[in-house]
Order: sequence, then structure tokens, then C-alpha cells
Amino acid sequence: GSLAFQANFRSAEDTTVYNGLFLMDSNGNARPVASNRRVWTDLGGRPTFDADGYGAGPSGEVYFTAYAGSKRVLYRQQGLEEPTKVIGAGDSFGGSTVNGFPSISLFWVSPEGDVVTAVTLANGQTRLLRIPNGNIADAEHVQISSWGAVWGARRGRGVLFGGTPTGKSWGLHLWKDGQWQTFYQTGSSKLGGGTIE
Repeated sequence: GSLAFQANFRSAEDTTVYNGLFLMDSNGNARPVASNRRVWTDLGGRPTFDADGYGAGPSGEVYFTAYAGSKRVLYRQQGLEEPTKVIGAGDSFGGSTVNGFPSISLFWVSPEGDVVTAVTLANGQTRLLRIPNGNIADAEHVQISSWGAVWGARRGRGVLFGGTPTGKSWGLHLWKDGQWQTFYQTGSSKLGGGTIE
């Protein structure tokens, strides 16, 4: 498969060191995905790429988050195309407006090309999203109260989430088909004769 990675670079004609994202295919060939060589108009500045906020899909697409100042955006990039916005601060979503992204630990790209992330909304809610093939119009989302990390995602199998879905306790949960399956919860699950705290 392909591997997305982040690296510093400079060109032969320019001594300035830049930072960017790259995609390496199964043959070891790398191509540029995005860089901070220029100002991005939708961010209003040169982008900074989140250290854990990127991943490759199955067809050469790369999903990543980038920010400038207080504005952060999730992008999709494929082939020689310019990165396109999937969702970002200021966008309408879930009957409200996106304020930002609560944590880059809530980021995963599945082998099928679905990207999982979370957004905070102006109405005070935090929503966990599964975005099939980066198409925000098809996104599934569910409310969460607190979070640790996304530990995995597979299409048809669900999203493995560490944190607190709204109405539940902190623990390890599987979100699938709009429902939560709990593997353990603090204060109620037993392990080795004791209660997980």
C-alpha cells in the first residue's frame, strides 16, 4: 500500500527549508501532496500540518489537517490535483457551525478510504464523524462528551473509540450503524477481580 509522511525539504534553486506532506507508493516512489511554500487563501496564511493528522487511502488519496492561526481545515488530495477542503472552521454542519477540531488524536483513515475525525460546533456539541471517501455530504456523525482517541476504523465494521459517547461512561466503545457497543466502561467493567477506574 501507500504511505503518507511529513518531511522538511528545499529545492536546488532555493535555500529556504519548507515543510510538507508526501505520499510514497508500494514501489518506493514519492510525490508531493502539500507544502507551506505559499499562503493558502482558505486558511489565510501558510499552513502548518498536524503531526498525527494525515493518512493515505487505498487509491492514492491523502487526507490531512492543516491550520494557520486559529483556523483548521481537513483536506483531501489525490494525484496532481490541488488539495480540496472536506470540512473546516466556519462551515455549516449538523444544524450548527464548525468552530474547530477538538483533538488530532481523533483522526483515522480506514483501508477503504473513509476518514474519521471530530469537530466542535457553535452549539456546544462535539461530533465524531465518519466521512466515506471524503464526501462530507455522506458523513455519519454522533455526539460525544469527552475523548481520548480513535483506535481504528473499517467500513462495515465500525469505529473503535476511546472516550465518552453522550449518555455513556468513559471507556472503549465501537460505533457502528448508528449504535454503540461497549467493550468496557470505567466504574462498571470488571477486570482481575476489581473495577476499572
